[in-house]
Amino acid sequence: MTPLQKMGTNKTKKSYPWFLPSFTLPQGKTAKLFEQLIALKTKGKNEGGDELLALISWFLGDPSLRQMNYFITPESDVIKLIHEWLLFLTSSKAPPKQMTLAAAPVANATVGLLATLMAYDVAGGEVITTSLNYPAMPNVILMAGATPHFVDVNKDDFCMNMDSLAKAINEKTKAIILVHLNQFVDLEPLDRLLRKLKRDIPVIQDASVAFGSKRSNIPLGIFNIGTNGTTIFSFATTKTITSLGGGMIMANSQELINHIAAIAFHGLDLSKAMDVSTVGSNFRINDLNVPLLREQLKKADRLFSLRRKLQEVYRKALQPLVDDGLMQLQTLHEEAVVGHYAVLVPKRDQVGKTLFGKEGIQLGCWPAHHHLPFYQQRCPTPFGGTLSTTDAIADQFAFLPFSTDLTPQDVRFICKALYNALRQLT
Repeated sequence: MTPLQKMGTNKTKKSYPWFLPSFTLPQGKTAKLFEQLIALKTKGKNEGGDELLALISWFLGDPSLRQMNYFITPESDVIKLIHEWLLFLTSSKAPPKQMTLAAAPVANATVGLLATLMAYDVAGGEVITTSLNYPAMPNVILMAGATPHFVDVNKDDFCMNMDSLAKAINEKTKAIILVHLNQFVDLEPLDRLLRKLKRDIPVIQDASVAFGSKRSNIPLGIFNIGTNGTTIFSFATTKTITSLGGGMIMANSQELINHIAAIAFHGLDLSKAMDVSTVGSNFRINDLNVPLLREQLKKADRLFSLRRKLQEVYRKALQPLVDDGLMQLQTLHEEAVVGHYAVLVPKRDQVGKTLFGKEGIQLGCWPAHHHLPFYQQRCPTPFGGTLSTTDAIADQFAFLPFSTDLTPQDVRFICKALYNALRQLT
């Protein structure tokens, strides 16, 4: 062995990545304290703080893992997350053996939508979605160079109306975005419609507020309809599980997922060293979101159960208001896991102001985008006339407080306050 070869021998097996973040790692007594906390978690004796301890474990672990989003290696946390995610989704019911199931984590669901629309090359065409929606939806359509084409919702579940969709599909349609509002929408009518029209239209299923919901024991994300269909999940702080940000894109095509992942990673082909395969940006998942999300997945089933119980408490507590004709609840099927508890409340804005002013109870809502001047200037007139149901419920549509921090007593207090506000104002 030459002196130069001896100089290059790595006897300590220390890793030497080409960069590392400039964090000051704990030393001495501080390091021992962290190690004691991690040991408690490993033995299952910690009292909460699972996510924070997961972050500490990540910081104290192999330094090379802290560059996980730059060079995806088999042992990286990103790859582990993808494997654990797919295993979690298929734990209740495995997909057919011949079916491909692929996933790509991203910074959030919004940029995931944008990257997917870019992969579909929708620029210059129309993307159909519901008007009653979160603003991120029409905005990413515009950012992708397409035009939002708004359709109506159903009167009972507030999800996309298939008759309205059928009238909206035209030669300019490049994609459809279907929102699963608090439950897994039946995909068969949409699948039949596309087959009948013999159109190769990709369908993006937005599962941001329905994670955990199933249909016939099949979870969201397994079946993706339309040509190269996808499903997108959100892990923002308002969602069923959270990593303080982050999202996941699912597809039944590894090739499509690779393309979307490249768009989310500056256009780089991750199978080759610094080879740009497409136009892209920095949409990849944040480093710190990964250990948080892996930890949250471990408790997801318990969180689903808590939400289902809370849904039932709300339903029973609100039933007298429904019976008195004071409000309407969203129709939910038995396998639903609610993300945002949706209701129709007359005089919503006045009721919301009263609830917040007197009791600190906050209502959420989504706008009807075809009512807003910004979108009226940029979107086509709805085919088949007005969006009658959306027009009728837009100023009543609201979300009640809903999180696993709420107790049954909290829910009954909220419902009583709502009852008093409605009685006062109607």
